[in-house]
Amino acid sequence: MIMQNIYKDEILEFYTKLEEILTAEKKLKAKIVCIGDFNASYDTAIAQQRANRKIFWKDHIFQILKKNVMIDINLIYHDKPLNTWNRSDKKSRIDYIWVTENLVLDTIYASTNKVHIFETDHSAVTVYFQIDDLFHTKQLFKKKKHNNNNLKVDYKKIDSQLWETYAEKIGKLLDKEKDIIDNVEISINNINRIWNTIRNTFKKANNELPKKKGNPNK
Repeated sequence: MIMQNIYKDEILEFYTKLEEILTAEKKLKAKIVCIGDFNASYDTAIAQQRANRKIFWKDHIFQILKKNVMIDINLIYHDKPLNTWNRSDKKSRIDYIWVTENLVLDTIYASTNKVHIFETDHSAVTVYFQIDDLFHTKQLFKKKKHNNNNLKVDYKKIDSQLWETYAEKIGKLLDKEKDIIDNVEISINNINRIWNTIRNTFKKANNELPKKKGNPNK
């Protein structure tokens, strides 16, 4: 805590700059990912707010992200995400991936994993995105402008039973495509083909999830 206070001015200056960037990019309808070691705990910030207490200065970053309609992606896929920092008897979740709301539907899964390639007391936070063509990033810049229904998944209405139904649906759909996934030669074209198969599986399974009307201007 003493070390953090030494850099308080620099950290708050960074928060101000971050807010300026997010505000500007939001006006451009940009899709944004904020990822890294925040050295702050969202769980602590939530607890402080629920207790009607003032949040700690270092947790102000979460207010900035929420103000700009960004979402802690690990909380979408896990009720209690794993801690990302462990040292002796201390542990907490201080590493995050936050994405703008308009990116959530492009995600497949998020997780926290042990780092194997170098020594660290942090775990790796990961998010998986679905894109039309895994090895041709031009697809990332194609906007989905012609969705007349403009429906989005209503994550607030999803309970554990619905997630279980969703997982079962994915399992059954992937079983049908098992031969394609398991028995093709490794090449970029075939990897793209497999990826598209998996992507379409998730799209079909999304029919099991409740929807809400999205903003037609997005």
